[in-house]
Amino acid sequence: MRRPSLSRAALAAWSRRGSAAYRRHPRPESTAPVTVVGPDPLRVLVFGTDAASGWGVLRQDLALPGHLARALRAETGRGVHVVLADCGVAAVTDLVAAANALPVAAYDAAVVIGGITDAVHLEDATRWREVLDAVLRTVRARSGAHVFLTGIPRPSTLPAFRLPEGGAADRAADALDRASADVCGSLPGTTFVPSLSQPAPVTRDERLVSSDSYAALAAHLAEAMAPHLGNMPPDAAAPTRP
Repeated sequence: MRRPSLSRAALAAWSRRGSAAYRRHPRPESTAPVTVVGPDPLRVLVFGTDAASGWGVLRQDLALPGHLARALRAETGRGVHVVLADCGVAAVTDLVAAANALPVAAYDAAVVIGGITDAVHLEDATRWREVLDAVLRTVRARSGAHVFLTGIPRPSTLPAFRLPEGGAADRAADALDRASADVCGSLPGTTFVPSLSQPAPVTRDERLVSSDSYAALAAHLAEAMAPHLGNMPPDAAAPTRP
């Protein structure tokens, strides 16, 4: 039997430690949808793991769904209803079954998030490409939506893992992102959104466990999503004054 390399064994240990660190943080108990009132409302599905899980905040309006609803309202002038399908700490292979279990419903956009676990475990890019293709096709088929796949934050920017910048996990994330961009480029109605080039300023806690981090990610996503969703005319988008 082939023994794992030292880097793989070490990264597996780091992954277990990082996952345990995230599980110690609070997270929203409710996955209730978040709605921002406005004309011609958009229906948005957030599906996956990592930033979809809301680590570090207690309410969905402070996590990605709430911030994304407000950011899309600001970008498009439309109302926004965000439904969350949180898969917890998961690898992309786990997302296949989760995608197949999604209820069939009509959405305008679906955001798919994941990949940190795969990067830390040095997932093979060819296997990633095959499984990701299945996930994206299934999410699109069950939602009828334009699908937006988020890029993977570099694991070295996540203090839970304490990994070296530019190390094996960062290189794996880059390789998976390149494969992701290729997969999205080959699928109709699918767009790859690279991760934030600069992590949002945070406290000494892990990144993506503060409301400010979710707000930065939501603004980044909304900017990429808005051109595909359509804006309300300025007069229609303006709030009605008493």
